[in-house]
Amino acid sequence: MLPCGLLPLTPPVDAEQLLADAQRSHALVRRLRAEVPDLPGWVNVPLRNRSGRADDYGVGPFSEPSQPTPLCQELPAAAAVVDWASGLGFDIELARIAVLSPGAQLRAHVDEYAARRLIVPLEADPAFVHVFEDLAIAMQTGEVWAVDGHACHGAINLHSTRARAALLLDARVATSLPPAGYSEPWQVPAERRLTRPPFDEAARS
Repeated sequence: MLPCGLLPLTPPVDAEQLLADAQRSHALVRRLRAEVPDLPGWVNVPLRNRSGRADDYGVGPFSEPSQPTPLCQELPAAAAVVDWASGLGFDIELARIAVLSPGAQLRAHVDEYAARRLIVPLEADPAFVHVFEDLAIAMQTGEVWAVDGHACHGAINLHSTRARAALLLDARVATSLPPAGYSEPWQVPAERRLTRPPFDEAARS
């Protein structure tokens, strides 16, 4: 089974609405960086979490129902996607917008907790790259991607001036009843795959 796949699902918001929330997310992160200049290149904007607080950046599992944060009111399109996914049968535990600064990367890693993860890009650019094992993917705005968090994955923003925003949803495995398209074998369209040079001794130099 592939470590990720484009799902046959369409969120109830259009690309312009998602892009508007991307811009709002960038503004929120800029304000946060003004207060905390040494933030890493990857910053989460919480929409649902354990406490319902906008300053709760925890990503570990918990048992109680997740709570919306006040940022849902500032990011209405992203919040609508979260509610829509819940209506499809995903028991959303965490929802956040991940903002990746220009030139920044999320180093390849494996998640330590189980979740049914979805990624919905709020904006697109060929320089916004997701990596899942041997696959490099260029996602498009509004697409819904399923991701296996136990597969080695990461992301990089190759753009020199533009930040990237994507909505990440983690749903509970035991209590989610995802739609049929989620359970089908995941597919990655050829036009979403990016060519990667081989990682060999020459790549190390």
